[in-house]
Amino acid sequence: MKDVQNKQFERKLKATLDESLDAIDPDVQYQLQIARAKVLENEAGVVPWYKRGYTWATFTGMASVCVLGFSLLTSVTTIDPAGTGLTSNVDINMFDEEASIELYEEYDFYVWLSQQESNT
Repeated sequence: MKDVQNKQFERKLKATLDESLDAIDPDVQYQLQIARAKVLENEAGVVPWYKRGYTWATFTGMASVCVLGFSLLTSVTTIDPAGTGLTSNVDINMFDEEASIELYEEYDFYVWLSQQESNT
């Protein structure tokens, strides 16, 4: 019984809407068609011009952060072991050679020498 009533209600509603559609002004119908076309165009995957740059900006920003992080992780460290204000750049590969170890054995002499030169 409910199904029959629902079907009758649907038929009446459809007939009323069809009649009201014929009574709409042609200018309003044209504007409605334009609005419908715009909605369907946006559903098809066309992105408005003002939203297109966000994707590239996001990828560019993330790439910049990765490059900056990588460069900070692989940079040469500046140390001052004696606390004298004399700094030197230390490379990890420098410790592989015997000559560089001798250089660090005489580090105190080089610090003293630099202090003497700055006093004169």
